[in-house]
This record gives sequence, structure tokens and C-alpha cells, in this order.
Amino acid sequence: MDYRLEPVSIEDGDQIIDIFNYYVENSFAAYPESKVPDEFFGSYLNLTQGYPFLVAKNMGAKSSASEVCALQPFVNLFWAAEITNFISPEHTGIGIGQQILDSLLDQAKRMGIVTSCQYILP
Repeated sequence: MDYRLEPVSIEDGDQIIDIFNYYVENSFAAYPESKVPDEFFGSYLNLTQGYPFLVAKNMGAKSSASEVCALQPFVNLFWAAEITNFISPEHTGIGIGQQILDSLLDQAKRMGIVTSCQYILP
């Protein structure tokens, strides 16, 4: 499969919420107890503002999102960040997770972030 990493845009919102809601419904990895509405995406965009927020797009499927990975502030420490990474279940085990995580960590290093809390699913 051919994947492309790119910054998240507002157009990716529905697909990203679908990926997140999969984990809300099928695991303990996402904290909400029930599916989040589409408006949650706008809140998450605000939370990650100024930090890398990437999406891996499967170019063979009309550019559908297959993974989302983001940095966000961690307890107001400029040198630390929280990593969130969610992969569509049908795209696990093919290496795209490592690719997007490596890209995100490289961007974090350039920002001066030296430590992170990491959540990788599944």
C-alpha cells in the first residue's frame, strides 16, 4: 500500500473521529465512555495548535486516513509533550505506525521537546 504523511486538515476531521471512536467503542485506550461527536475534532485541533498533528493517508483508497498521530502540551512543560497515536484496525501490522511515529518524534526533537508520554494503539 502507498501511504503519504501530511499535516491534518479540517477536511480530515470525519475520518479521524471515526478512527478515534473505533477505540472508544472497542477498547479502553480512548478515555471517553461513549462515542464523541464530530465537534470533538475542533477541540482537538485547538489542543494541538502549534504542535505536529499528522495523518497517514492510504493513497490507494481515495486518500482515506488510516492513522493519526499528534503531539500536545504536557503539564505546561515546554520540553515535554504527550503523543497520541491511533491506527485504523485494518492498517495495523504493516509498518505505517512506526513511520508516522518516527516523523512525529523528529519534529518534536526540532521543537526542543526532549521527553514524551506515549500512547500507541493497538
